[in-house]
Amino acid sequence: SVIQCNLPPVAVCQNVTVSANGNCQGSATASQFNNGSSDPNGDPLTYAVSPAGPYALGNTSVLLTVSDGSLSSTCTASIQVNDITPPNAICTNATVTLDA
Repeated sequence: SVIQCNLPPVAVCQNVTVSANGNCQGSATASQFNNGSSDPNGDPLTYAVSPAGPYALGNTSVLLTVSDGSLSSTCTASIQVNDITPPNAICTNATVTLDA
């Protein structure tokens, strides 16, 4: 008889770019970093990313963990958080009194 061994999944990452929110941070789900990860045994996969966010403006390196419930593998990716919100100008009227 043939004994099949559980093989680890193959993690495949992709970088993510997002826009900053009102708090100047960005977010992404673990599955957004996935780029076709697979399991040789056909087991269903779950995804986790560390750090989980929210992410600061700029570039942050993350570790994606792909698990089949028993075994896991990892890959690294990055998230780029861009601030694309234009600033708001607030104007008020001012009265100035000048001396002689």
